Amino acid sequence: MPLLQPEDSNVNFENTGETDNPFLRYQPINRMGNLVTNRSNVYAVWMTLGFFETDKEGNLATTPVEAGGSDAERHRAFYMIDRSIPVGYENGHDHNTEDVFRVKRYIE
Repeated sequence: MPLLQPEDSNVNFENTGETDNPFLRYQPINRMGNLVTNRSNVYAVWMTLGFFETDKEGNLATTPVEAGGSDAERHRAFYMIDRSIPVGYENGHDHNTEDVFRVKRYIE
């Protein structure tokens, strides 16, 4: 018996009265294409934050110099973001935006 096929495939369907209509027999399987997907709304994000020196106007030098020299401190983080969770965004308000983060890790 094929996967996901009803055990009693000779069921008498109400609308037509026919027993061998393949459209009605396989309707639950065909419906699965609208309910599942091979795409995910979960994203992995790596972030590295570095600090650079600027001039008094806030412009970077032509050759950027990292603040603190060669052994400057960098901050790293890893996030798993789930976009399937509905969140609200409005400037100046913190709705449920933290719900979108499934994992937060700060790496020092």
